[in-house]
Amino acid sequence: MIKIKKKYKNIITVYFLATLMLFIYGFNFSRIHIPSKEEIRKELKSEIDKIKALTPQARRKRLWLKKKLEAIKAIKQAKMDGASKYACELYEKAEEYFNLAIQYAKKQQYLKASYLAKECKKIALQASNKAEKQRLSLKQKTKTELLKFKTQIDKLVKSLNYDKSLQREKAKIILYYQNLVHALNLEQFDYVKKGLITLKKKLNSLYKEIATTKNRNSN
Repeated sequence: MIKIKKKYKNIITVYFLATLMLFIYGFNFSRIHIPSKEEIRKELKSEIDKIKALTPQARRKRLWLKKKLEAIKAIKQAKMDGASKYACELYEKAEEYFNLAIQYAKKQQYLKASYLAKECKKIALQASNKAEKQRLSLKQKTKTELLKFKTQIDKLVKSLNYDKSLQREKAKIILYYQNLVHALNLEQFDYVKKGLITLKKKLNSLYKEIATTKNRNSN
C-alpha cells in the first residue's frame, strides 16, 4: 500500500471536504458569466488599441495633437491681440503653416505636421508681440494728438465762462471730446482719427462764432 505523507493527507482531506460541500449544498452555476461574442470583440479591440498606442506612429500622432492644440491657442491669442490688423503678414503666415500642418496630418505624416504646428505657434507669438507694440505706439500717438485739442478746449472754456450765448456750443465740443477719449481707451483708433478731423472743424466753427460775437459786441 502506498504511504502518503501527513501534510499531503491534510490537503487531500480539505479538497475532498470542499468538493463534498459543493455537491451537498449545490453549486450555483448561474453566477458564472460567459461573455457574449460582442463582449469578446470589444475586449479584443480594447487590447489591440492598447498595443497600437505603444507603436511609434501612435506616439507621433499624440505629439501632433499636442502641437496642434498649442498652435490653435497661439493663433487665437494673436487674433485677440489684433495681429490680423497690426501684424497681418506674420498672422497670415502662421495660418498658412497651420493649414499646411493639417494637410500633412490627414496623410498621417505626423512628424511634418508637428514641425509645422510648432513653427505656426512661434510665428503666431511673434505676430502677437508685434501687434501689441503697434497698438501701443498708435495709442500713444493718437493720445498725443488728442491732448493738443484738449489744451485748445481748456483755453476756450475759460474764455467762454461769461458768454452765455455760446455755452451750448462749448458743451457740445466738450462732450464730443470726451467721447473721443472713451473711444481711444477702447482702442478704436480709426474712429478717433476721423473724430479728430471733425473736432477740428467744430473748434474752427466756434472760433468764427466767437469772433463774430466780439465784433458785434464791439459795435
